[in-house]
Amino acid sequence: MQYLPTRPTERAVMLDTSAVYALWDEADQWHARAASGFHQLPSEQWRLYITNLTVAENHGLLLSRFGYGKASLWLDALRPLRVIYQTQEDHEAIRSLLSEHEASRLSYVDAFSCVAMQKQKLRLVFTFDRDFQDYGLEVFPGPLR
Repeated sequence: MQYLPTRPTERAVMLDTSAVYALWDEADQWHARAASGFHQLPSEQWRLYITNLTVAENHGLLLSRFGYGKASLWLDALRPLRVIYQTQEDHEAIRSLLSEHEASRLSYVDAFSCVAMQKQKLRLVFTFDRDFQDYGLEVFPGPLR
């Protein structure tokens, strides 16, 4: 069952690379769902969170696949987002999480998103990556099969 907040103050979602990248790549299989989600979330006044590692990961993808122009536009698009920066304490928590979940396919970047979500008390992640769902988090726009 997908988490649906009851109070506006609970409307917060972490952004994953898969959702952000799908928005920027019109050929991506998830592009239409990403565009719909990125229209819906702000219109419903959701607070959008992203980690600095996800920012960097998307910048690298956009730079290598589309060039400087699109990568630069991505950085300009960050203004309304709440960026969470990794600390040394977070690094230790990430290492611990990855060692506890060796069998999972969580990347370091995704593991930091999980750590940041826990610290911010976020329950929902906008993603098309099953790793978050497999880890036990709620995903937007809905369960991935």
